[in-house]
Amino acid sequence: MKATTILKTLLILCIGFTFSCSNDDEAGTSEAEFTSIPEGTMSMEFNGGTWASDQISGFSSFSVATITVTGGIDLLFLVVENTVVGEYPITADSQTSITYRTLTGLEDFSTDARAGASGILNILEKDEVNNTISGTFSGTLMDEDGESRSITNGLFNKIPLD
Repeated sequence: MKATTILKTLLILCIGFTFSCSNDDEAGTSEAEFTSIPEGTMSMEFNGGTWASDQISGFSSFSVATITVTGGIDLLFLVVENTVVGEYPITADSQTSITYRTLTGLEDFSTDARAGASGILNILEKDEVNNTISGTFSGTLMDEDGESRSITNGLFNKIPLD
């Protein structure tokens, strides 16, 4: 009887330890996910579908940066109000913004001056020598008619800023 009680206690402790470790691992990986994509690229989930960059160009003037990205017939523009490591909330009124457009002009979704738009951009690494930034982003973009599109799991890795 005593052995059964000890085994039950050990089993409960093992299950508790297993769950606590898996939660710690998940929380620890979110900050380094940008390294899972090649340097000089960007990827994201756009409205539930996978999207990856074909070409990227970045321009930095003082502390504001503009990153222009093409992927197929899609364009993505990130305007970042500051290029230092940090978290930048995105609202309809903030200087940091995300805009998604198609080359055909059929879709135009943005956080810039659009009610209901929101997001977050995290610069997690800045390489001062090579003038690159890396990080994550997500958000809800709106069109002029009030329709929304979601961006999740946005990653950018060592994007050069000329």
